[in-house]
Amino acid sequence: MLARYVVSAGAFLSNVSASMLNVVLIDVGITYGIGISTTQWSVTLYLLVIASILPLMGKLGDMKGRRVIHNSGFILFAAGSCCCAWAPSFNLFLLARIIQAAGAAMYQAMNMALVVKLAPPENRGRAIGIVSSFVAAGTIAGPSLGGIVVQWFHWKAAFWFLSGIAFVLWLLAQWTIPKQLDETRTGPAEHLDLIGAGLFAVVLGSLAFTLNDASGALDSSLLLIVPLLILIASLLIFAKWIHPRRWPPGGGEPFLPTDLLSNRPFILGCIASVVSYLSVFSTQVVMPSYLRTELGLAPAVAGLIMISHPAALIVIAPIAGECVDRFGASRVLMAGMALMGSVLMMLGFLNVHTPIWLIVIWLLLLGSSTGLFTSPNNSMTLASVDEARSGLAASMMALSRNIGMMLGAVIGGTLGILLQNLMFAITSGLMFAMLILHLLMSRRREKAKLRYRLK
Repeated sequence: MLARYVVSAGAFLSNVSASMLNVVLIDVGITYGIGISTTQWSVTLYLLVIASILPLMGKLGDMKGRRVIHNSGFILFAAGSCCCAWAPSFNLFLLARIIQAAGAAMYQAMNMALVVKLAPPENRGRAIGIVSSFVAAGTIAGPSLGGIVVQWFHWKAAFWFLSGIAFVLWLLAQWTIPKQLDETRTGPAEHLDLIGAGLFAVVLGSLAFTLNDASGALDSSLLLIVPLLILIASLLIFAKWIHPRRWPPGGGEPFLPTDLLSNRPFILGCIASVVSYLSVFSTQVVMPSYLRTELGLAPAVAGLIMISHPAALIVIAPIAGECVDRFGASRVLMAGMALMGSVLMMLGFLNVHTPIWLIVIWLLLLGSSTGLFTSPNNSMTLASVDEARSGLAASMMALSRNIGMMLGAVIGGTLGILLQNLMFAITSGLMFAMLILHLLMSRRREKAKLRYRLK
């Protein structure tokens, strides 16, 4: 039991690190004598590195052992955090953030696979729900902890704090996670596709540049040409690189294995995760600005209102996990999708006359729908993959979550307050489209089971 909470704490640590830095960016810029637009890259680079190497770490865990990769991630994260606190220049600070992100990717890639392995089959839904609660808790705690550190200490103390937590979690992980888990590894593969990983990093990096230019220079399309061309070229090269014809049997495996990409339930689960996190994070970008600028609320009041979303998620996610264990994942997943789509549709009618209490209810329902969605989606997606490849599968699910977060932040920032109703209409439509796809796939599975029984 304790091992599951130690693994879940890694999800908390990663989200704290990502959200805490947003509060101290101004102080980082003052220390190094640079502007906020430059210091923002310390956040973007951190997320890019994590997203770029998650599948690589998942594959490495399947090869070398999930426990050793997971626990090593805590040590590397602690070392990177120490280097962030020590860095005498901003360039060295960025290098330290890369080290920190690599460590975070290692334990992020393994946490879901380890939790599923550690939990008995009848309690796996609840265990996955607990991980979701820790993710939400990290999102809540990050800005608050960052504000406390800046108020009472120097901003670099935040990284000493993160380093200490990571080291304690490493000790606990070494003590509680059974070594026998590494004995189930699939064995050493012929090689890791480092070229594919590099190409994938270029795709994500050019995507980030393109979206950033699109959100910051909507009136100058010429600024989009270079990153857009790089994005298209790198995407085509990457698609050709991972094509099955380049990887005959016994000749190794590409960075993104084609068997997982052709697994419809798995891919549908990953796409649903992208849509969910895109919808949630675009809402989290738009709503605080709306509450402050349109309704004239104080920052503290707006912050308290926004807490209602992750607070509801923390409460509902474990309950949803228990419902998955009792009633099955499909029903809970469809309920979460339907509720999320409905809430996003209601948010599309938001205006200055909407009462505060109704906004709070909508955010509580959005958090509840996220809790209902996450656990069954993760359970069904992992169940569609062989256990020997669960490490890689879990890392790709974490990748879909990070991509959704990145896209949600950019879409929310691009559309802004003026087009928020359009944003909510788009996200609601996407969620209902995922619900329809899931219903069609469920019906197809039921027909296949019926034909099998008739035989």
